[in-house]
Amino acid sequence: ERDAHGHHPPASLHPPASLHPPAASLRLLTAQGTALHAQLHCPPARGRMPPPTRPPATPRLVRIPHAPAPLAGTLHAPAPLPRGTPTAVLVHGLAADRDGAFLPALARCLWEDAGIASLRFDVGGNGESAAVRPFCLSGLRAEAGDLQAACAYVQSLEGRLAMTVGHSKGGSVVLAHAGGWGREEGGGAPPAVVAVAARFDHGQGIEERFGDDIDARIEAAGGAGVEFSWRLGSGRAPTQWRLTAADLADRRATDMGALVAAIPASTRVLLAHGDADATVPPAAAASFAAAAAHCASSRLALLPGADHNFTGYEDCAALIREVVAFVAGGG
Repeated sequence: ERDAHGHHPPASLHPPASLHPPAASLRLLTAQGTALHAQLHCPPARGRMPPPTRPPATPRLVRIPHAPAPLAGTLHAPAPLPRGTPTAVLVHGLAADRDGAFLPALARCLWEDAGIASLRFDVGGNGESAAVRPFCLSGLRAEAGDLQAACAYVQSLEGRLAMTVGHSKGGSVVLAHAGGWGREEGGGAPPAVVAVAARFDHGQGIEERFGDDIDARIEAAGGAGVEFSWRLGSGRAPTQWRLTAADLADRRATDMGALVAAIPASTRVLLAHGDADATVPPAAAASFAAAAAHCASSRLALLPGADHNFTGYEDCAALIREVVAFVAGGG
């Protein structure tokens, strides 16, 4: 992205601040989770009895079997996970980790308000899953494979996969996974998918992030690509990685319209986007909605005033209410 003066940042800088919420926002959403839950409590759907008192859910570190190394995850659920417990799998965005943005607060509210456990994990190359593979800009198919491994892990615990939720690049991952990527060797589509601030056109945003001359710089660098230094998760040390011509070509070739069109018609889809998102244009949500029109239950939610990461307390609260109401109300 451009800086406050309209200039592109040097290649060595960390990813744009819009990719990560301020530290103060993260503390608000985690340390004060009880207050957030009290504000977000959703009444039961019409005609239903109030939910019973639920056993406490204890977030705990898990290792998700994967090749060549396990994925690091946090399971937000009672210990042990009761058999058949509906469980959501949460996927973070580009250059982030499982504790970024609103994911911890969403995990808490899903359990308290809807009785849905959750598993959030670091995709390969990010956070504590750095050993799985090197970080890259594209890699959507590989990350869909990570998501499938997480879904299989939920099933190995005898939990019931209820939905997948993804933010930013993670939103594209959950939609691609529902459309078939990562499931080539078996595994059905999740019954419900929530994509938050997802990018429809993956050819967009490249020049804004890396500069108008990025293709020329990559060509001049030859096969080695151009080196960048990014923090791949909240509070982590910078990691050096290289943007190559193959990586850019893979990203630009991603056809999200075709992937969403391949989602089974029985899958419920929620597309949420802040109308003040300066990172991914809000029009992306409308494009996704058109591509998902064949799904029996698809919904578009544009949230007024919310930015890409829903960093405002009220914006985050509104988003989580949408997601909880969507899953608790059956669409």
